[in-house]
Amino acid sequence: MAMYQHYFGLKEAPFSLTPDTEFFYSYAAHQEALNVLLVALRSGEGFIKVTGEVGTGKTLVCRKLMGLLEEDFVVAYIPNPQLNPNALRAALADELGIEFARNIGQHRLLKMITDRLVELSSAGKRVVVLIDEAQAMPEETLEALRLLTNLETEKFKLMQQFIAAQSDPFLVPVVCPETTVSTVVDTEIPHVKRCKKHNPLAVYLLLELTC
Repeated sequence: MAMYQHYFGLKEAPFSLTPDTEFFYSYAAHQEALNVLLVALRSGEGFIKVTGEVGTGKTLVCRKLMGLLEEDFVVAYIPNPQLNPNALRAALADELGIEFARNIGQHRLLKMITDRLVELSSAGKRVVVLIDEAQAMPEETLEALRLLTNLETEKFKLMQQFIAAQSDPFLVPVVCPETTVSTVVDTEIPHVKRCKKHNPLAVYLLLELTC
């Protein structure tokens, strides 16, 4: 590899398997996804899902997004979601800086998470839970994640959720069940669909990344 760096005058080895935002190329589909994600997060959308095949840059988009969010955002990043519901809540608590005993009851842990979210909200912070490789998440854990969207005040959600996953149909009915969907509207942006629930304020954004 050093030979190629010397020959082409490169400062470091290209095409690393680790996503590096310094090499982010603003390809139309990825820039479109970033733009929609930033607008959705800044406007307080509760649940956002990005899907794409292997190698389309989902993790790179996640990391680029984390670097673009303003200081008033607190990001809880969970890169390996192959967890049971209890472990997911523990991972979230860790990301939020909550100190707790490992044998704590789940009701108590959820109360501590809620109190921390209220504390951050009072300080003008917005919490985003960012989960990569969500296709590995067990269904019961995905349902536990969905239930966390119920943590809210009278005016807004205490936590926004953004999951990135390989294209997999099993994720859609769990996150956006048919029984709660009244309309599916195509926006003007290609590859983007909004699933509006009966409550028009709760909007799911489904983005599809393609090569």
